[in-house]
Amino acid sequence: VAEHLRALGERYRAISRTPQLRATLELEDPSTLRFLAEALQRQHVAAAIAFVDDTGAVLAASGDAELRAHASAIEGERLFATPSDPRLYAAVRVPLDARGRTVGSLVAFEAIEPTRLASWSELCGATISLAPDTGDRSARGQRGEGRLVETIHELEGARLVASSGLDAERAAVRNARDELIRAGAAALGVSILACFALARSIVRPIEEIREAVDDIRRGDLSREIRSRRGDEIGDVARGIDRMTRDLQVSRRELDRRIEELDRSETHLANAQRIARISSFEVDLQSGIVSGSKEFLHLMGLDGETEPSKLTPRNLLGRVHPVDRPAVARTVNECIDTGIAARMDHRIIVAGGERVMHTQLEIVGGDGDRPRSLEGTVQDVTDRRRIEKQIEFLAYHDSLTGLGNRLHFKERLEIEIKQARRQRQRIGVLVLDLDHFKRVNDTLGPSVGDKLLQVAADRIIAAVRRSSSFAQVLDPAEDASLSRLGGDEFILMLPNLRDPSTAAPIAQRILDGLAEPMVLGGHELVVSASIGIASWPQDGEDIDTLMRNADSAMYHAKSSGRNTYRFYEQSMNAAALSRLETESLLRRAIEEDTLEVHYQPRVCLESGRTLGFEALCRWNEPSLGPVPPGEFIPIAEQTGLIVPLGRNVIQRACRQAAAWERGGGFDGRISVNVSARQFHAADVAQEVANAIAEAGVDPLRLEIEVTESVILHDEDHVIDVLHRIREMGVTIAMDDFGTGYSSLGYLRRLPLDVIKIDMTFVRGIARSPEDAALARAIIAMADALGLSVVAEGVESQEQFDLLRAWGCDEMQGFLVSGAVPPEEAEAFLRR
Repeated sequence: VAEHLRALGERYRAISRTPQLRATLELEDPSTLRFLAEALQRQHVAAAIAFVDDTGAVLAASGDAELRAHASAIEGERLFATPSDPRLYAAVRVPLDARGRTVGSLVAFEAIEPTRLASWSELCGATISLAPDTGDRSARGQRGEGRLVETIHELEGARLVASSGLDAERAAVRNARDELIRAGAAALGVSILACFALARSIVRPIEEIREAVDDIRRGDLSREIRSRRGDEIGDVARGIDRMTRDLQVSRRELDRRIEELDRSETHLANAQRIARISSFEVDLQSGIVSGSKEFLHLMGLDGETEPSKLTPRNLLGRVHPVDRPAVARTVNECIDTGIAARMDHRIIVAGGERVMHTQLEIVGGDGDRPRSLEGTVQDVTDRRRIEKQIEFLAYHDSLTGLGNRLHFKERLEIEIKQARRQRQRIGVLVLDLDHFKRVNDTLGPSVGDKLLQVAADRIIAAVRRSSSFAQVLDPAEDASLSRLGGDEFILMLPNLRDPSTAAPIAQRILDGLAEPMVLGGHELVVSASIGIASWPQDGEDIDTLMRNADSAMYHAKSSGRNTYRFYEQSMNAAALSRLETESLLRRAIEEDTLEVHYQPRVCLESGRTLGFEALCRWNEPSLGPVPPGEFIPIAEQTGLIVPLGRNVIQRACRQAAAWERGGGFDGRISVNVSARQFHAADVAQEVANAIAEAGVDPLRLEIEVTESVILHDEDHVIDVLHRIREMGVTIAMDDFGTGYSSLGYLRRLPLDVIKIDMTFVRGIARSPEDAALARAIIAMADALGLSVVAEGVESQEQFDLLRAWGCDEMQGFLVSGAVPPEEAEAFLRR
């Protein structure tokens, strides 16, 4: 009984160590807890599963209602029974800890089946059963009427007892006694002297030898004859003693090997269960399938099919009908060619669809005939779901649900290839809301976010109301409309007969946006500026086409806003201003007149300043303060970002060294490194030179990269990042979720930190979707062992939510913006 309870406890303690279970209980999400309780009950065939908080209150449960009502009273591992239920249960309560504190417990009830009681009865030679508790303490252990009844465990309202009868033994004793009396009376007088002498001289040693042999045959090796006779009988007795000692040594070694084998088998079974991976073998001669216990469980075959009757047809019947032909084809190809294969497919089980990763290989055989097909099956459903979530984050805008820039460019590339074959035109409309910053500054970011969502809906509705482009937007995902960032949207119009036909669409969008909208108790009327360019006349490649549409949009803004403009060559005059800005920027970099400001990064738990992010600022005498959003893109496109980035790294290292020597800084200064720097310079060598020149500890420096750095030369970038990390420099991924993140990249990149982009942080206090995405990123980073920094934190409510979810650090205007080095040092001292 104790061993059964211990095994039950170990099993549920293993389940309780999963991060998802602890994180879900810590967040007290009833629906997810209920789902986990139901899944655990089905998976482990439990009578009841309950999650209780640290006060003992039941948060979620599944199974027998009467058992669930006793969940809070269960402590440790124990047997359990209720007065109204004739069944016996094993109950266990497993505490669940997260970040050093207990957040609740998992309580499980499993019925002890009659078969198990029968096995216990057979083991101890008595009948084990559950008896009602009569309240009479004197009847706990009693003898009477030829039976012995003993209480094993006291339960609430019942007791577990063992009972055994002695009638058969007494009858046998009486019969044996009668027979012995009759036989002894007849032979005693005649043979007593002869038997005594014979037993002393011959019979007794032979009888000892016979008894010893019988003991050996029964497995008892403890008996020794120890004969001192010098004749053949003595030699036989001593030979048997030597054989017994040799067998004892062999048995001990055999027992040790069996124990090791059992322990290894148990560890393997537990590892397969935890990793949800299993193994199987198909005998290609007989067609019989054998598999591990976890294999039968994953395939939903527990107790349904006898192992000896399991065939490939049974397994193929579990595969999803859509995937079944491909699976059968892959298996046949593996058997025919002898080449190992792997595949992902779905199976249908009681809990619904599950995604499996299967690997196959041919083993052995006589001549050209393979003997068996061996393989492994792993349940990758949860991993595939997370990868899809990350893929969605990479290609979609979290606020509006529209595609992002990367998504739009990939879609536009496909449409251009098709239009080139069919000799058609494509229209591109870039739309920017007028005076959107004013709405954000006066009514707050929450109203601004809602405005963007309503604007996206109205753009979609305006395009769908057009008879010419009713089918432009895919109803499933509106893939032709994307949000480029901020208040800028871009729309693609395929199958354009003439560029002028885009004008009615633009006007319809403007009319739709002009209708008043009530947001946050305020009535707003919003307008937009739209730039229109068409392929191929306004640009043969994607970047040129989008750039020219963007130029037309800025021309519409300069023309008074709330209008649209087609791209014209004359608009390139705006490029002249850009060239002037580029020239001034080049001179500022050469003369080292750019400034580096520092924005603090603060620990959410302790409030301690952990470091700063180095941000470049430009105050041009002829232009005034130039926003980073204007000169950084120019530096990226012209290659000036390479000397600019090198200068920022050097300044950050010198500043970190100065603060380090001052004795008040043990954190990190993070510096952004662009994709252009990775492909135009040896970033690792530049970082090493800057560290050596400043004489700073490499631990004081952190390099931030965005997801775009691995677009063109992934292997080169990963190699450079490894070289940088080997110096002791921390590596962080900036603006996570705004590009094309995938778990594959996260696993390959040598990362230490993930920075959640402010577009996800801004809406977490009011948008369940943004909150869910932010929590998913934090949970994923925790599972991968990465630190998480939230950018753009502007309110106390955002701060409290991020701290509750386990986010490590934050930066934003709630604490401080980017400030000059002197103010940053004063902040650090405070």
